[in-house]
Amino acid sequence: MEEKLIPIHSSLDLAIADSIINSAIKIYADKGILPLAIAALDAGGQLVAFKRENGYGVLRFDTSCFSKYFSNCI
Repeated sequence: MEEKLIPIHSSLDLAIADSIINSAIKIYADKGILPLAIAALDAGGQLVAFKRENGYGVLRFDTSCFSKYFSNCI
């Protein structure tokens, strides 16, 4: 049986998500802020890209992805 892949379209392209994360890291590094963990999510709240800088905590992935639920409340 041949497997058929169904394309899934995201509202946020991977290249754009990567650019957003890299820009945020550069801005915060220029301000001298401690290392970050940054998650880029699409309009549906699905993870598109994630980066954790060297020196940041090990268990920070859950924290950065959990904060997406509160980002619309601010």
